[in-house]
Amino acid sequence: MAVRAVFLVGYMACGKSSLGQQLARRLDWDFVDLDALIEGRERQTIADIFRERGENAFRAAETSALRELTESLNSETFLPNATSRDHALRDNALRDDSLRDNALTDSALRDSVLRGTVVALGGGTFAHPTNRDLLRPWPTVFLDAPLDELWQRSQEQAATRPLRKDRTEFDRLHQERLPLYRQATVTVVTSGKDPNSLCAEIERSLHSWRKTDEGKPDSGNSSSTSTDHFETGEIK
Repeated sequence: MAVRAVFLVGYMACGKSSLGQQLARRLDWDFVDLDALIEGRERQTIADIFRERGENAFRAAETSALRELTESLNSETFLPNATSRDHALRDNALRDDSLRDNALTDSALRDSVLRGTVVALGGGTFAHPTNRDLLRPWPTVFLDAPLDELWQRSQEQAATRPLRKDRTEFDRLHQERLPLYRQATVTVVTSGKDPNSLCAEIERSLHSWRKTDEGKPDSGNSSSTSTDHFETGEIK
């Protein structure tokens, strides 16, 4: 498969990290959690960054981390080592109670991305135009889950989700971001589907993406909706 990376997009608690890890195992690729990468670079949890420095500072750190990651994906000057997948799966484990002591290093990141990489983005990453521009060369998958389900799931880690407030604000933010999520290359509706079937749908979409000009984006198309030049569409 010529595709070297896929980015999972969606609202908080839609399953980007858990499904991303399973997809990485299925493809024998590496897994990177962007929020975990930010925490390692900034030496702070996401919640602490929001509390102490504000959302604008977090968004700047987010774009910086994403830019570094996409530049590494574009680079062909680094050679992977035998343990790159182990580094990625270890250093990008889901964040539970505390910040990891050992952040993913620049060299480990470069080693990791040459194998093929599944990246779980933060809930707000794809909502920002600069980030969408950075992701334009790569397939992006929107995990579309029902709002009630998202609200229930997000209760489990509410303390680590600074933008999860009351239900009214939760719904408003989802409604604001939904049209932007739908600009992803592919939309996968998750309701009623088990992780294996979801991974299979995403894998099929990657093969379709590869068939279109061998995975090369249409450099002449500057539209923000990437589905214009990919053989992929909404998967129901």
